[in-house]
Amino acid sequence: YSKAFKQTFKGETPETKAIGRRTLGYSIAHAALGAGATGIPLLSTAFWLTTFIGDEDEPDDLERFIKRHVDDDKLATALSRGVFSSFGVDLSTKLNQAKIFHPLPYVDYQTGESGAKDIFFNALAGPSGTTAVNFYRAHEYLTQGDTMKGIEYMVPKGIRSAMESYRLATEGYTMRNGDVVVDPRELDTASLLLNGLGIPATEIQEVKWTRGQQYELEQYFSKESGKLRKAYIKANKARDRQEMKNLREEWRELQEAKKRVRPFFNNARGVLERQPVSDLLKAPREQRKREKKARQKISGN
Repeated sequence: YSKAFKQTFKGETPETKAIGRRTLGYSIAHAALGAGATGIPLLSTAFWLTTFIGDEDEPDDLERFIKRHVDDDKLATALSRGVFSSFGVDLSTKLNQAKIFHPLPYVDYQTGESGAKDIFFNALAGPSGTTAVNFYRAHEYLTQGDTMKGIEYMVPKGIRSAMESYRLATEGYTMRNGDVVVDPRELDTASLLLNGLGIPATEIQEVKWTRGQQYELEQYFSKESGKLRKAYIKANKARDRQEMKNLREEWRELQEAKKRVRPFFNNARGVLERQPVSDLLKAPREQRKREKKARQKISGN
């Protein structure tokens, strides 16, 4: 990519520039057809930057953006993951070139402590760090009593794919606490066979991606609500009425942001419920109650 870009704009002759343009165009077209918009180098980064400086409150994702604005689900999947996904095969994981300029291309970013550990391992060890992370995850699953998932992360990728397909076919798609969110009878046999052979199936990848996005959004709104409560308590102690007013407005905007992404959760009841401003207003009083109870536990006063 770098060489073709340099030839395109700094080529010494028209022929050299033409070679650069064709090479660059072919490379981008290959990534777009095979892995969709999310597989084109720097495009996801550019999208993230535009949303970062934009007016939206919630974190956005390029694939989620495409699916929100394209009514046809199959077309949206093809645009975001490549044409092969229309035939049930998701090659975006194999042909994706989005991380080609990334400083840590082997990191599968996640929020929280587990994500920080992934970055640390991969920064130190590069590709071999992924293996270390897999063993760490295997240990986590085994200590939680999830033996099947623990063993999956201890074996080579080919065997893991076969074991994963067997688990999905018998147990369905489960959460860390054991809750079954996708019944095994809902998964297509052909998709399970493809996945077992190490060929990413569109249906299964879609389930994984959707759950990952939902988890990210839930964590985001939970953290933002907590930050606003802490800020309101602080403003209340300082008797800063203007800041308290601003925070109440931010709280309302956060609830509107929940409304925008709730369709991504199929509008399920009990998910990202709207919290009234009274929840924020009660934060200082609730903190005083917690402090009093904590003091009683420690000092008896």
